[in-house]
Amino acid sequence: MVPASFRRFLSFCAVALLTTCLTISLTAASSLASEDNDGSGEENVIEQVAPIIEIEQLQPIVRIDQQPFFDELKQFARFWDDSPIGHVEDISPKSTLLNFYAVMAKVGAEIEAIREDAKKDPGFGWSPGMKERIDDVDTLFGLAIKALNGSDFPESVRNDLVDEAAIELKLVLDYVFSNSRRKIEIPNLKGIRALNSDLVKKDVLTWRLPGTAIVLASNAEQEGNDWYFSPSTVSGAAKMFREIESVAEKLQGVPFATPDFYRNFIRTPGHLIPPKWYLTLPLWVHEIIEVEVFAGQTAFQLLSTTLVFVAYLIIVYLLVSRLVSSHVHYERVRAIGSAQDRLDGIWQEDEIAWQRVFLVLPILPLTLLCQVFVDDYLNFTGAPLVFTTYFFYVAGCFAACLFAFYFFESVGKSGAETLLRLRGIDSPQKLQRWGSRVQPICRALSGVAALFLVYRMLIQLGLPGSLVLALSSVPGLAIALGASKLLSNLFAGFSIQTDRPLRVGEFCRIGENLGFVTKIGLRSIEIQTHCSTVAIPNSIADDSIIMNYSDRQRLTGNSQHQGMELRMPISFSLTSAQVNQLLFFVNRYLESLEELSHTSLNVEQTKGGEMTLIGFGYGEFSTWDQYLELRKKIFVRFRQLIATVLMSRIILRVAYQTPESLRKRIPEDLKKIVLRDEQITFGSCELLKISDYSYDFIFDFRAFHPTYGIFLKAVDRINNDLLAYVEKENIVMPFPTSIFIQKPAELSDPRGVNPV
Repeated sequence: MVPASFRRFLSFCAVALLTTCLTISLTAASSLASEDNDGSGEENVIEQVAPIIEIEQLQPIVRIDQQPFFDELKQFARFWDDSPIGHVEDISPKSTLLNFYAVMAKVGAEIEAIREDAKKDPGFGWSPGMKERIDDVDTLFGLAIKALNGSDFPESVRNDLVDEAAIELKLVLDYVFSNSRRKIEIPNLKGIRALNSDLVKKDVLTWRLPGTAIVLASNAEQEGNDWYFSPSTVSGAAKMFREIESVAEKLQGVPFATPDFYRNFIRTPGHLIPPKWYLTLPLWVHEIIEVEVFAGQTAFQLLSTTLVFVAYLIIVYLLVSRLVSSHVHYERVRAIGSAQDRLDGIWQEDEIAWQRVFLVLPILPLTLLCQVFVDDYLNFTGAPLVFTTYFFYVAGCFAACLFAFYFFESVGKSGAETLLRLRGIDSPQKLQRWGSRVQPICRALSGVAALFLVYRMLIQLGLPGSLVLALSSVPGLAIALGASKLLSNLFAGFSIQTDRPLRVGEFCRIGENLGFVTKIGLRSIEIQTHCSTVAIPNSIADDSIIMNYSDRQRLTGNSQHQGMELRMPISFSLTSAQVNQLLFFVNRYLESLEELSHTSLNVEQTKGGEMTLIGFGYGEFSTWDQYLELRKKIFVRFRQLIATVLMSRIILRVAYQTPESLRKRIPEDLKKIVLRDEQITFGSCELLKISDYSYDFIFDFRAFHPTYGIFLKAVDRINNDLLAYVEKENIVMPFPTSIFIQKPAELSDPRGVNPV
């Protein structure tokens, strides 16, 4: 036991030390405030401060029942006993303060009574009478917290932190009302206005509880406006409570004091009153599970929350894994599967999209359920509550953004498919076209929804509205600084969507890129070329020459008909008759093709004199495999027909000494030789040229053999018959003769150089 004299000595030393420190602090502050201050006011500060501290420390404690407002407090308490319906906030700070204190005292006392009576209440659930008492407690507590302005708290945790602040403020007031060394005078409204007369900003009236940081405020511009605990008071309630926590818990038996209110609130599950099953547990169980482990949370709360987090993460992981697998599997099928499989798979895209929607959807209620469970049932408080709430808010916002994206995408795909089904169209190309029109709109809507959700999340997490508004201007700033190309592509995309020079599935050439249109977006056009997929920005496509090879006007039906152009240079010198023959055979072949329709044929001659054969037609193909296969088939046949035309001309050169009678018979004999084949028609056979060494007979015919191989066999037969005819008739076929004249040796330059 410490002697009383020694305790008084320690108190005196503490007062002296405190006075000295305060004097030094005030002197330093004064010197920092003004360099011109000569320190003449130091003695006055000491004289003003020291006596106050000494008087405060030496004065006896004024208990709550000795305070001037105690009788009014009892009247307020009786009012709430008789009529539990009303307003805690009132037109004066005294009424608001005493109403709040009386209501919170009644709530705390009733909670203690219910906890004690729970052991007497039979069953594992609350009886109707106990439920009514609990509802009354919740009602009173709800009225009390309306007197607190919690606008400084983030919106996401505002309700929870205000509830906690109300209990903390109640215990702070327990301490202030029962440990004050002066009588607390609460002025009336007229006195409050006089106290605030010197304020620069007179739109808000304030009153501070003497000796505390508890401030009540009201809007002065409105007559009869209610008074509330200020935002700074509510946000600082936790700090004030930590300073007096150890003392406030010892106020047993003090009128209106509830020392166990906060401890029971944070250490037990449930909102205000724990569940019935929890209260019926043995005392030793409560002593174990209510041991504070971290940041005011008990072992039971931390363990339960950990289990909730683990279960939540496992379920989300499984759902997200399925979601990612759907994307990977779909992209793999598109990359490896055949072209027809990819086209047929377009009709299943809406099913896959809705599957993704239903994979993301469970995350939303699961996130909300976990948040409510941790908050309301496990009753997390303080910083751990803020952390868990922020986590679930961010996770929920992310899940909501995913849901919005997949939902609008599914709506777009299903809407396009439904419209085509109603019109009796089952073409994959048509579905791609409609999807390219609807999907950009749906994705824009999903982007707007996601942007709204993100901004709301930022506000919920406590970012000021001005900061969120400033963040909203970032996209505009980005557009102004570096997104001009994006805007150009967007406007060009709208122009392409409006003019519709291209549609999805059509075969076209954009600049130097030839391929099938697979996507028309707001930013770019995707073309599947022979080698790869090429993304062409809309601005470039809009400025380029677009050649659309698809027929839209003449062809009907749901099939996609694409134009095919084949250019084949002819390096051989052909006569006009051969050109006509070639055009005849090529045109005849094109018309016979089942894969092409509306064929046309033309011949162009370049500046160098080279002739180019140009064929065009519309074919039903939608993949590069089909296109290349048909192109190869036509190209090979064109080469065969050119060779057929070249070999359908026979030139027989006979010597000058050939008898005239034989010369006159040669055309008829050649005609007989050639026309032995029924699939060959006569053209002409005439002596068209007398060359330097021979008479040249030229015979033209047309061959209509079904295959090129049969034609070659026919040519072989004709050549053999012709050789036999020449041998039989003793026809001499002269060879060209060359004459070489050598200059005399004496005319040569002695140095070995011939003169010019």
